[in-house]
Amino acid sequence: MWTKYHVYNNNKRVFSIDIPATYESEGQKYKITSIGKDVFIFTDFESINIPDTVTKIDKGAFSNCSLKSIVIPDSVMFIGEEAFLGAEKIENITLPNSIIEIKEDLFACCDNLKSIIIPDSVTKIGDCAFSESSIENIVIPNSVTQIGDNVFSDCSKLKSIFIPESVKEIGCGVFSGCSSLENIVIPNSVDLIYDLSSNDMFKDCTNLKKVHLPKKLTCVGKYFFKNCTSLQEVNNIPFKIFQKNIY
Repeated sequence: MWTKYHVYNNNKRVFSIDIPATYESEGQKYKITSIGKDVFIFTDFESINIPDTVTKIDKGAFSNCSLKSIVIPDSVMFIGEEAFLGAEKIENITLPNSIIEIKEDLFACCDNLKSIIIPDSVTKIGDCAFSESSIENIVIPNSVTQIGDNVFSDCSKLKSIFIPESVKEIGCGVFSGCSSLENIVIPNSVDLIYDLSSNDMFKDCTNLKKVHLPKKLTCVGKYFFKNCTSLQEVNNIPFKIFQKNIY
């Protein structure tokens, strides 16, 4: 079992930190422009301030830390995968308007993450980006064209989601285990849903009642609606080419 790292200053526990914009070495002053891989992993900081000199946050930078709040400045253009993986105390976060992709596992297993604002600069949401988080409602902006595999899987508190007409591709198991989700519209703009032969898109969505599928859909994969025990209505079902065991 992993243990949190504690930081002390004059024998007092430190719970917040301001990352400086510059540092000095051998008489020269340098800007801090990136936060490296796993820098704050398993640390006990609850609040971290990032200066607007930072343009990059690397993989796992804040994973499994005790963060409750953080402000990411608009200067940040890249946030690596797993950057906030397992940061279980963080409740909400606003992403900067400068990033174009939400990387894999970025907020996975953030147990208390209830809301997030996705900026309209984002075009792709990577695999498992929000899986096993506590997000309740989310609006995907109309800049997004691709949603990866298992992005919202096991988000058991997710009640509503808006998917815009800009989305063209959706991965496997995106909503599996979203047991609070009741209605969803997958827009007609979607022309590719990955691995339809085994896709478990809505598996274990036990409260799901109504689904609108895109008209271009030609096949529904194995376990697509497995254990959707409350399902009442599905629009645009391709009846003639169902795989077995979709329910």
